Amino acid sequence: MRVLLVSPSVKDRLYSLMPLAWALRTAGHETQIAGRPGFTDTITMTGFVAVPVGGEGPAGHGPGTPGGPAAAGAGRTGPYGSDGTGGYGPGGADAYDDGGTGPYAGGPGTAYGAGGGEPYTSGGGGAYGVRGGAVLDDHADVEGLLAHAALWRPDLILWDGAAPAGAEAAAKAGAVSVCAAGPFDHDAPLGAAAVLDTLPPSLRRAEHAERIPVRPVFYTGSAQLPAWLGRKVRRPRILVTGELSDAVFAGLLEAAAGVDAELVCDLGPDAQDRLPAGTRLPAHTRMLDTVPVAATLPTCAAVVHDGGAALTAAAVAYGLPQYVTGAADGGRVSAVAGRAAAAGAALPPGTPDALRALLADGGPRDGARALAAEVAAMPSPRDAVPVLERLVAAR
Repeated sequence: MRVLLVSPSVKDRLYSLMPLAWALRTAGHETQIAGRPGFTDTITMTGFVAVPVGGEGPAGHGPGTPGGPAAAGAGRTGPYGSDGTGGYGPGGADAYDDGGTGPYAGGPGTAYGAGGGEPYTSGGGGAYGVRGGAVLDDHADVEGLLAHAALWRPDLILWDGAAPAGAEAAAKAGAVSVCAAGPFDHDAPLGAAAVLDTLPPSLRRAEHAERIPVRPVFYTGSAQLPAWLGRKVRRPRILVTGELSDAVFAGLLEAAAGVDAELVCDLGPDAQDRLPAGTRLPAHTRMLDTVPVAATLPTCAAVVHDGGAALTAAAVAYGLPQYVTGAADGGRVSAVAGRAAAAGAALPPGTPDALRALLADGGPRDGARALAAEVAAMPSPRDAVPVLERLVAAR
């Protein structure tokens, strides 16, 4: 069969599709990936054929942009409406959207996005950093997908949850529509015959009528293994990564001074320069411009990060306890990070002695191991391929 994947212009979202894309290809199915023209170079680096659709830039293309879909859709109650009734706004049922009173809220009705209940607004960013212009959801995107579908005639259009243009294109082109839902996406994808769900059972908000469970396989692109990562770990290793504020990072370094652990800090090339004058790095601290995260996580004992869902899900899969600091933009973290904390596998912001708690037996470590066991029992991306084949055969 012919499969067209549709990705928003966000590298992490594209990478989350890769294990299934390769499973489809190795099963003998023709597989292409559609995205915005400015994102096609990123797509081709994965080894797949890129199909450019829609406009070039973010301006006018996404929710949160004046005149964009969020403005046009004000008052809608569907899964991509902007009134917050899709599950993450004031009317939603998510335990971590509590009117701004809980540790994972950013203010009344804005637990995950600065613009309100809609996670894809330009001020939000969501679990994968999906900001307004990166979402594939406008008329040009749909028309571009339909033009390609008319020529290539895909049997299946598998669209990322932040690329709902794929749903409309599938409906008009007569292709089977399947949504690859990210951990932060809504629970009612538009017109999907099925939903690929990578969350373990205890972290799901609801059961989809046609849910296809798929074990998450963490992929971060090509990388070269650094020499230090090829040596035996001599003390517990903690990965520190994400958009941590300078104050949070300085506090972590101070706390780490009394912990016998190795810190691997993946915070960008200027992280150390942003520290207050006189800040001393604890012993066994690595300050690195970049880290091959997928290769580093299996060597770690714990993770400190800003709450992004991709890394949260990866840490869950590896059974690593997590300390979720909250992002630098006001402490908002993803829904999945909040649920991981509720499951006992992560510590919320402000937890005293967090680093020691992460390394201790019991507590978050036990919760993380329990979640990892759930993930290990989920079907692999290869196992999902026959299910997709049956959906296409039954249309």
